[in-house]
Amino acid sequence: MHWGKIVVFVLGLWLAASAPVWAQESPVLIQGAMDIEVSTLVERLEEPQAVVIDGWTYWQGYIGPQQVVVSQTKVGTTNAAAATLLGIQRFSPAVIINQGTAGGYPAWLHRGDLIIGATITNAGAVNAARREAGQGLEVSEWTVRDEFGPVRWRSDARLVSLAEALKEVYSQGRVHTGTIFSSDRWSRELDYIAYWQKQENALGEEMEAAASAQIAAAYQIPYLCVRVVSNNEAAQEPWEPAKAERLASGCQEYILRLVAALQNR
Repeated sequence: MHWGKIVVFVLGLWLAASAPVWAQESPVLIQGAMDIEVSTLVERLEEPQAVVIDGWTYWQGYIGPQQVVVSQTKVGTTNAAAATLLGIQRFSPAVIINQGTAGGYPAWLHRGDLIIGATITNAGAVNAARREAGQGLEVSEWTVRDEFGPVRWRSDARLVSLAEALKEVYSQGRVHTGTIFSSDRWSRELDYIAYWQKQENALGEEMEAAASAQIAAAYQIPYLCVRVVSNNEAAQEPWEPAKAERLASGCQEYILRLVAALQNR
C-alpha cells in the first residue's frame, strides 16, 4: 500500500476512535422516574415540547446546542424497560443517562452523596438455597444468579470518566463510583443491606436502572447511571419528601453540567 494511503487510513482510524460518543444532531435521553426527578430538567429545556407515547411522557428540547429528551419512566423496572424501549424507537438517542434518587447502603454514605453507577446489578436475579418449611429465610445463602444471562450491566467507561471529572463542582456531598443494586424492592432490613454491600460491593439501591441499562445494551447505546442518595437506613437518614426533592434537583443540575461537558468534548 502507498505510504500516503497508509497515513490517510491510520488518520481515519484515529478520528473514528477519538470521536465523541454523542452527536448534537442525535439527542441525549435523560431518564427520571418521579416528578421530582425530572422537574428541574424540564424547566431548563429550551423550546420544550411534550410528547406522550402509550402513557409515557417525554419532553423534547435543547440544552444549548444539544438536543435533549427528558423521559419520565415512572417507578419500577417494568416501567423503565418500556419507557427506554419507546424512547429508543421514537428518538434514536446517542446516549442514555438514567438519574434520580437512591437509598444508600454503607453507613458512611450520606444523603446528598452522589453515586456514579459504573456497574448496575439486577438485585431481583438471585438464587436462594432450598430450605424446608418452617426453616425461615436466610439471606446470607443468596447469590446473584447469572447462569441464564447477564444481570450486571456496565455504564459506558467514557461517560463514567466524564462524570467523575465533574465531581469538584458537585456541592451537595461527595461523589463515589461503584455498584448500584436495582430492583422493585425498597430495603429497610439492615442485615439484608449489609449482606449485599459486602457480597456485591453495592453502594445503594434504586428501582429502574438495571432495566433501562439492559435495553440500552441490547441496542448498543452508551449508557450512564447517576444517583443521589436520598435516604440511608444504616446511617439513620430516612426518606423525607422535601429533602429528597431538593437533592433530586441537585442531581439534575449535575446532569445538566454533564450534558454541557458532552458538547465540549
